[in-house]
Amino acid sequence: MSIVIMIIDVNENRFAPEFDDFVYEGKIKENKPKGTFVMNVTARDMDTVDLNSKITYSITGGDGLGIFAVNDQGSITSLSQLDAETKNFYWLTLCAQDCAIVPLSNCAEVYIQVENENDNIPLTDKPVYYVNVTEASVENVEIITLKAYDPDIDPTKTITYNIVSGNLVGYFEIDSKTGLIKTTERKLDRENQAEHILEVAISDNGSPVLSSTSRIVVSVLDINDNGPEFDQRVYKVQVPSSAAVNQSIYQVHAIDSDSGENGRITYSIKSGKGKNKFRIDSQRGHIHIAKPLDSDNEFEIHIKAEDNGIPKKSQTARVNIVVVPVNPDSQNAPLIVRKTSENVVDLTENDKPGFLVTQILAVDDDNDQLWYNISNGNEDNTFYIGQDNGNILLSKYLDYETKQSYNLTISVTDGTFTTFTNLLVQVIDINDNPPQFAKDVYH
Repeated sequence: MSIVIMIIDVNENRFAPEFDDFVYEGKIKENKPKGTFVMNVTARDMDTVDLNSKITYSITGGDGLGIFAVNDQGSITSLSQLDAETKNFYWLTLCAQDCAIVPLSNCAEVYIQVENENDNIPLTDKPVYYVNVTEASVENVEIITLKAYDPDIDPTKTITYNIVSGNLVGYFEIDSKTGLIKTTERKLDRENQAEHILEVAISDNGSPVLSSTSRIVVSVLDINDNGPEFDQRVYKVQVPSSAAVNQSIYQVHAIDSDSGENGRITYSIKSGKGKNKFRIDSQRGHIHIAKPLDSDNEFEIHIKAEDNGIPKKSQTARVNIVVVPVNPDSQNAPLIVRKTSENVVDLTENDKPGFLVTQILAVDDDNDQLWYNISNGNEDNTFYIGQDNGNILLSKYLDYETKQSYNLTISVTDGTFTTFTNLLVQVIDINDNPPQFAKDVYH
């Protein structure tokens, strides 16, 4: 009896797949869609052409696991859109395995660089900056340095700064490379323009060029470069002989274009005939009777208006005062014959000191001399009235955000009788306050 033994070849798989290199490098641009081809990596198997030499590929490790995929031909593709600013490179462990019953495999490392594209706009930390500069500053005073950042990863990236709006006259200049804003040889004047709003364009050098804008609000700080100025250098005042001690007989008015203490005016009587007969309200300029006056007397006093700046500036005006007798036969009170419509006047925040608000006009059937006065509602000295003509003028700028209306009481007297009328002044708001965020940065 003979026995036949058959030996069947199940796998002479002597060779594992081999890569040509230990490390491969590939590139992909950021923002490419899912499924974008990156590179092709293949291995070869020295076994005969059968299952022993058929190769499959898989990604088995690396921080790119789940970010990239590989097919049976060794083609690596992306599984999602990539962002170079988040991560600009990945490592993959790519393995090649044959299909034998007892498979053999080999692995290589793949480095994939995510190439940057110009997809981020250069930005500053804040959209709006608020800075101060003193008026009349010399050239090259440094105001602010803008610092912009561009998240794009590019060692050749540069940022350029340019003032594109708000600098028509050329008070400011900016270093295009550093973002430093400085004054030029042109002198800033707060009384001419108290605020400058600059728009600065911040651009990169990518392709295409991307840019953003930042706003710089420059407030011009005041210096004491203006002195008080009276609306008249010589005042002629008539006072009824019936005027009592402490009664206000006239109000002088000076304006100082400066702000704050530089523009705050103090009045005083410096000299003149009859100086001791009168006193003046140092803040409002009202001249009051200090001692009884006799009819037909004349006085001349010199009023000084001085600001509170450093150094102080001042101006002097002359006030001629004539005491006139009151008509003893006066039987009629003054009659106000001209009023504004419903005694209401609208003013805006833009109206300048010295602006004519309205005129109060009265007549007297006895043909007596008349005197006008704001007897109530003008405690902060916002308005001024011509005591001989009834012209009401604006003494200072109005601010709607501080006070929206004024209810003034106007008196007209002939020395014996007094008539009153009311005037409502309404302040119209203008857009003089920019919106401001509660915080500079929100998370």
